[in-house]
Amino acid sequence: MVAIVGRSEMEVVACHRKILPQSALGSTPGRVARHDFPNFRSLMRHHGSTDAEIAEPEATNPDPEHPVICIHPGTGRRGIYVDDAFTQEILGISDNESAELLTILYAQAAFPEYQVRLSWEPNSIAFWDDRACQRCAASDYRPNGRRVERVTIVSDTPHDDASQAPTDEAPSPFRGQLRAWSDI
Repeated sequence: MVAIVGRSEMEVVACHRKILPQSALGSTPGRVARHDFPNFRSLMRHHGSTDAEIAEPEATNPDPEHPVICIHPGTGRRGIYVDDAFTQEILGISDNESAELLTILYAQAAFPEYQVRLSWEPNSIAFWDDRACQRCAASDYRPNGRRVERVTIVSDTPHDDASQAPTDEAPSPFRGQLRAWSDI
């Protein structure tokens, strides 16, 4: 019998920018977002971590900031660099404007045309580029446990400086035309 080990979804965020509503597209250049890790703190506390252990990641990475739109160092494509698990706000705009823009940006990961869904089986292996994808593990394996071994390659610092990008943008791996949800 095959053990139930769950599913993961990867959303290719590099292409999402091409279908952003014009109002959001004009609001993103040069914007900076602030991350926080409240879900990890709650999980650590649930698993019995001490306050000192919980404070350690915050001391190492206090409220990291990064561009909302980043340029991939290998392809030169721009991609959305926010997610609803970590991004707390967009700096330099009102709380309402930040929440509205983040809602639009988060919604881009919902397009099935940009998703890969992997059903894990024993000995499965997957590779993805965290600079161009968001990953979401479905919690569909409970009450069973799941063991994951992850290797993360140290990457470039996210940036939105076009002068640091490759001069030739790689062709898009996506074919066809996407329609806005309101057109369906």
